[in-house]
Amino acid sequence: MRQSLFIAAALVTGACSGRDAGPVVVRTVSDRTGVPVGGVQVQVEGQPWATTGADGKATFAVVPRPFTVRVHQSPRSDSHSVFVLQGRTASEVVAEVYGNPNGFSSFRQARVSGIVAGRSGSPSARVVVSVGQREANYGTVAAADGSFDFPALWQGQAAAKVFVRAFESDGADAPGHYYGFGSASVSVVDGGETLGVPLRLEPVVEGLVAGKASLPAVLATPRSLAAFLWLSFNRYEQFQLQSSPVAPDNFAVVVPSVPGVEASLRIHAVGSGVQSWHQRRVAAPSSGLGFSLASLAAESRHDSQAPWYRKTLVGIEIGPTGANDRDSVYMSEATGAKWVKAL
Repeated sequence: MRQSLFIAAALVTGACSGRDAGPVVVRTVSDRTGVPVGGVQVQVEGQPWATTGADGKATFAVVPRPFTVRVHQSPRSDSHSVFVLQGRTASEVVAEVYGNPNGFSSFRQARVSGIVAGRSGSPSARVVVSVGQREANYGTVAAADGSFDFPALWQGQAAAKVFVRAFESDGADAPGHYYGFGSASVSVVDGGETLGVPLRLEPVVEGLVAGKASLPAVLATPRSLAAFLWLSFNRYEQFQLQSSPVAPDNFAVVVPSVPGVEASLRIHAVGSGVQSWHQRRVAAPSSGLGFSLASLAAESRHDSQAPWYRKTLVGIEIGPTGANDRDSVYMSEATGAKWVKAL
């Protein structure tokens, strides 16, 4: 059988605090919703691997601080995901793992329709209506009369409340202007319909975020370099606004401001068998921002008794609070066929 592999490591700057009297609890949660995910193998330092329970938790004996946590998830029988959290000092470590192992079958779905009011852009302006997920939008573009109708997707309970959000922009790629934003809390039931949802747009303030990207030598002439912009309403609800090419030496992105909402910008380079990105939160307007895309780093640990996917590191993710953080740097040299090996 051939198996696919993704391995990442998260390096975290943590102050050394000597020894802690309590045990260490590793808690694995979905990177999509934050709910517990059981059945994931975890390890603290050199202690034996353990499998998280239905509550997503596994408990380990006390270790000196800081310590390293390793996480191994097999969301499907033909794949392995391994990442490393370094520099940990807390008694509980939360590790976000793949929360969508079954594709769209992991989602609930309901039809949602309504009308967007308050448009202020030109006739060529575009209004995107969406129920945002983490790093993904599931929605539609409103018609010229403001009507929208789409299958809203969510994870969790069969009956839930979701936020339907809308942004109006000039329709360019990448947008040069944002005109309005609106949102509504909507009650949905799996397999049901919620009709006549009113969405009113309110004007937004926008600003320019400008900077430059420093590329590692292996990506000095990337095949593509793109900027990804999204707004984060909470840890697991985002609205992607832009995905478009940029120049490394001087780029500028228009960012709308919504009260209480964070904007994140990722500069992502792809080369021949190599990719890297730097992601950070941004505030508009701002200029002179630096995005330093990482070079590959390796984890020093090697366990000769471990399967190949636990002793081979092919990527690194760096963030202040761990894997999949809002501010992170990632580097991989394992794209395409290099991800596949025979066990």
